[in-house]
Amino acid sequence: MSAGARCHTLEMTNMSQLLAALLDLVVPRVCALCGELDVVVCESCDTRIREPGGVERMLELPEGPVVVHSALAAGPEILRLITLFKDTGRSDLATYLGGLLREAGRQIRTGIVVSVPQSRRAYRRRGWDPAQTLARAAGFSLERVLDVQARHID
Repeated sequence: MSAGARCHTLEMTNMSQLLAALLDLVVPRVCALCGELDVVVCESCDTRIREPGGVERMLELPEGPVVVHSALAAGPEILRLITLFKDTGRSDLATYLGGLLREAGRQIRTGIVVSVPQSRRAYRRRGWDPAQTLARAAGFSLERVLDVQARHID
């Protein structure tokens, strides 16, 4: 890397740090679960989220059986984080949740990550695709294997 490129990289890093510090002054970061200052998720809440408790289920599909893994227990903490991320604009949770997803992928080691697709209405309300953002934060590509179907009342 040339000296000019290194200098430019340092300037961008310094600018990013300055902008992050200014943003913290205007909108301080707080733990999404307990409100502790200067963290997205504090150590205590992170420990509760990471408690073992995932499940493995066998789904019988017309094409054959499929094993479905859930690496984390769907406790109230993780569900709250996902809701805050999806519906209240806590985009700062993308990196944290993406890290959890990446770790879960390493534990399973095979297969694909499947998200439940959002409806058009949810997309219009949010204006973005949370599953795509999380997949990117985890370093995964998101493949659409499920479709939203119209609701039918029998």
